[in-house]
This record gives sequence, C-alpha cells and structure tokens, in this order.
Amino acid sequence: MQEQVRRLFAMWQEQGSVRNKEHLLAGMLGDPKRGGDTPHYCSDIKLAQDAMDRAWNLLEEYAPVRVACHVEGDGASKEGRSCHVEWWPEDGDHIATPTFDSEAESRAFAAFAFLKLEAGG
Repeated sequence: MQEQVRRLFAMWQEQGSVRNKEHLLAGMLGDPKRGGDTPHYCSDIKLAQDAMDRAWNLLEEYAPVRVACHVEGDGASKEGRSCHVEWWPEDGDHIATPTFDSEAESRAFAAFAFLKLEAGG
C-alpha cells in the first residue's frame, strides 16, 4: 500500500500546475466545466470536500485505507499551514504523504487517490 500511495502522489505531482491537477480530477469525476472553467478543487475547500466525499462513496464498501487531513497552524492564513493525507491501511503501517500548501489540495489529492484505487491503481 505504501508503494501505491507514493506512486499516486508522484502521478499527482507530475501534473505540475494546480490547474492541471484540477483538470485531471474534473475528468476523473466527470465534472463539466462550470462557466467555461474547471472547478477549483485545489483552492476551494467546499469543492475539494465534495470531490473527496464523492470519490470516497465509490470506494466506501471496500476501501483499503482511511484518510485524514490535518492542518497545522492557526488556519487564519496560508502561512505556517501544511497539510498532508494520512493513510491507515487495514493490512499495513501508517503512511503519510508529503505536505501540501492547502487543505483543499490535500483533499483534492485524496479524491484523486480514491478514484485511482477504485479503478485498480
């Protein structure tokens, strides 16, 4: 499982820009462009949470992991914040991703990972 998470994180980072990551996730979720633009999953916490919930619902019955997002700092500004996704596979050790700049991006990554895991990898 740890290797799968590392591979998924690398795939996410290979997208480069935040917009590329959002385009990837929108395509996987089947989300149409809203007002001619891809949803801002990596900066809008509500959209990110919705994406994470929708992806989790696909995996819920046989999810190999549990995910939690943590935010360090006071949450009032982006400075001093770092977020990561923690995985607790039923059959392995705790795994944590490297940090993200925002809670929204960490949740968008979690949605991406859920969808990839649901699809087999």
